[in-house]
Amino acid sequence: MSETKRKYVLTLYFLIIFIIFFVFYTACYPILPSDMDDWAYIYPRRIAVPIWKVWNPIRVFAEVGMPAVSMMSSVLFRPLTGNIFTAMMIGYALCMATAMTMLLFFLYKMLQKKQFTVNQIILWSLFFLLSHFWIFRIDYQMNDYMLRTSDACTHFFYVIPNLMNATAVLWLESDAALRNLRPSNGSYLKKAVFLLFAYFCIFSNIWSGMILAAYLGSVMIFHTIAAIRNKIRFQAWLSENSMLLLLIVMWLVSQLFELNGMRAVEIAEDKPFEIGRTLAFIPLVLKGMNHRYVFTIGILFVVGAAELLRYRDKEKMPAIYRWGLASILAFLYLILSCAKVGADYIRRPDVFYGLFFLCSILIILTGAVGINRFPAAKLILPLILVIILSDCNSPGRTWRYSNYMGIDPRIINNINNDIVNQLKEAELEGKDSTTIYVPDFEVADNGLYSVRATEIIGETMWKLGVVNKNIVVDYIVPSKEKNILLETAPERWSLKVIP
Repeated sequence: MSETKRKYVLTLYFLIIFIIFFVFYTACYPILPSDMDDWAYIYPRRIAVPIWKVWNPIRVFAEVGMPAVSMMSSVLFRPLTGNIFTAMMIGYALCMATAMTMLLFFLYKMLQKKQFTVNQIILWSLFFLLSHFWIFRIDYQMNDYMLRTSDACTHFFYVIPNLMNATAVLWLESDAALRNLRPSNGSYLKKAVFLLFAYFCIFSNIWSGMILAAYLGSVMIFHTIAAIRNKIRFQAWLSENSMLLLLIVMWLVSQLFELNGMRAVEIAEDKPFEIGRTLAFIPLVLKGMNHRYVFTIGILFVVGAAELLRYRDKEKMPAIYRWGLASILAFLYLILSCAKVGADYIRRPDVFYGLFFLCSILIILTGAVGINRFPAAKLILPLILVIILSDCNSPGRTWRYSNYMGIDPRIINNINNDIVNQLKEAELEGKDSTTIYVPDFEVADNGLYSVRATEIIGETMWKLGVVNKNIVVDYIVPSKEKNILLETAPERWSLKVIP
């Protein structure tokens, strides 16, 4: 394949991936503000640095990124949709599509460095992509796939940082020049951009940062062993790995901030170290996986590992060892952290995504060795991908909704619009305060629309320019009359509010 044709093929491939994910997050799995945590993080509340002894000290990316996207969506898309919530849905969809496309792009760069052909890269990256949706597809239930989480803000708390940290790892693996801070060969800007990107990766949350930290730990262990064997001077070793060491120091600082945060202090006082209960959840996680997925990756790993051991491939083995050790380090961190934070956290896909990612790369690298030893197997790879794609789908609605109560996002959109209409009515009447009526969910604190969120709603809509003044919400009152909003999902998205 000529260089020009290769560029056209790859550009088309990544463009298709971006479009698919944008459509997915606007049509199949739209992300909308659906609870009071979402409303609270729509507009800026902190500067882009970790803060000592607050509830979430290192949640820099989410608490800067989500407000930035929300406000830009208000400016760019609200004039087109006439609705702040569908505007944010578009903005969030663009973020998710960009994050996933970047991850696959750097997977391409990493596999290209390891001498995979363009066709091989596309097939293996599609396998990796489909694994996100295939892993939990069992029976006829809705798919609880690897990118799903409980509401809009947790996409910025966990899902996007997971994808960013995975991207940072692949970026490092594909570009050895990033391992040091020396601005050689015009790489100063690239290293500065990478360092900024890695900063937001690390200062996001502990389980997303685990992805980059586990990889860095693995790389540094093998680099140190090699330096000792080859009798490399300490200064040379330090200079060659200066970027990696800086990132490790940043990660250690993030852990120090997190350990001294208010949430960590509360957990230390109230929660025991539940290592046994955490380990007991692992069989339940495995049981909830698609058995065909587990069987497939098991075969790929066993066949590939057998071929590597048989031929003692010294060129490929170091990378296999490195990714294998990174997976082990991530697993240990995941077990220990969940044992202290809460044993049931280990069941959440957005928490153990890092282990899924590292193991997936390990499977790809070993599986490719096995497939390459049997040329005839390459002929059926496209067929296998089609079968996997068909197995991701299920009768009825395939994907779970993006809120923890499982309510149709079109209904969520209508409830949100009704709240805005009540604020606008109060503004038209010249009121400085009002009472907001929401559906009665008949659960503690009224579920998604908490009765305690009085300080959030008016201020948020004022900050986003939806209303012209900060209307104080005195009370949020669950009302049976508003339950009519829950009864039937509209056929089309509601785009209009009071002008």
